[in-house]
Amino acid sequence: MTHIRAMTRNDLTAVSQLLGQSWRRTYAPIIGDETVARLSDQKHAPDKLAAELEDENKMSFVAERPDGSIAGYAMAAMDKKGDVMLDRLHIEPQAFGSGLAVDLLHAVLAAHAGIPSIALEVIEGNDRAIA
Repeated sequence: MTHIRAMTRNDLTAVSQLLGQSWRRTYAPIIGDETVARLSDQKHAPDKLAAELEDENKMSFVAERPDGSIAGYAMAAMDKKGDVMLDRLHIEPQAFGSGLAVDLLHAVLAAHAGIPSIALEVIEGNDRAIA
């Protein structure tokens, strides 16, 4: 059983690795290995994630297993107008179909209670996210 909680600095390395693996698995067939590797390395480096943790307009959550390992991650960002975008939702393949992604989504929704809607953008070809 996993526990959903707010992300901390102690999670940076594990989340960076999770994102890198998820991006390569999901987006390499769509935009190519080289492009995915470059973009993921830029966007998901631990220092970039650390800066996001300090941003009061971004909220990050992790799904933690009983052994302390990270099985999933979600991040939502609020813009200056108060609109919220679910920017990231990634889980390990072993958790596909387990409801873990829904649990992370519920954490994001609960943290933004009162917001009339939350947006999500998906790259065409990312069939799992579209579903």
